[in-house]
Amino acid sequence: MIRLDYLPGTDLKLYQDSEQYCMTTDTRLLGEFLKLKPHQTILDVGTNNGALLLYCLAFQPRALIGVDVNPLGLELARQTMALHHVECSEWIEGDFRSINRPADVIICNPPYFRESTPSQVTHRNIAMHDTDHFIDDLFRYALTYLTDQGELHLIYPADELEGLIELGLSAGLHVKRMQFAYKSSKQVAHVVMLAFRKNARKGCVVEMPVIIR
Repeated sequence: MIRLDYLPGTDLKLYQDSEQYCMTTDTRLLGEFLKLKPHQTILDVGTNNGALLLYCLAFQPRALIGVDVNPLGLELARQTMALHHVECSEWIEGDFRSINRPADVIICNPPYFRESTPSQVTHRNIAMHDTDHFIDDLFRYALTYLTDQGELHLIYPADELEGLIELGLSAGLHVKRMQFAYKSSKQVAHVVMLAFRKNARKGCVVEMPVIIR
């Protein structure tokens, strides 16, 4: 069922389909972590219904590009942007690895679950489970298509931070900002949001953590 929901933390609305992969807490965490410059071209890998790009409207982007293999999610994204009279958006159906689009910023809420019994619904499986080296290819893609000093923003399990930093360094990307998020009942970090920058100097700001309630 298609419904119109509020984007958390804003007065913006977006379309969601309860039968598809809907916006999650990770979406809000990453969306609120973003700090972008105005007039940038922003590419959202695995955009689904465009929720992360909706957060980007606060930064006056030059262009918003959403890429996804799920045409139903892209149609919801188109409807959402039309609802807000956004004319600088573009939606591309396909695997990001086959799309050659330079960008100032790449954002991604990547799949990272590795359970042996993923969802039986194909689009949910793709959105949630890293079954084809998605994260490795994302960093290689960022190395190729980010502009100089361009940034990659993503969210990932905190216990895999070391591996992400190594992937970034192998792609010439240094972490410039990070923020941990904790579940209220846990004493260890649940996820971490990171901003990598291409051809940047060393040095990283660790921001105040977020408590997920």
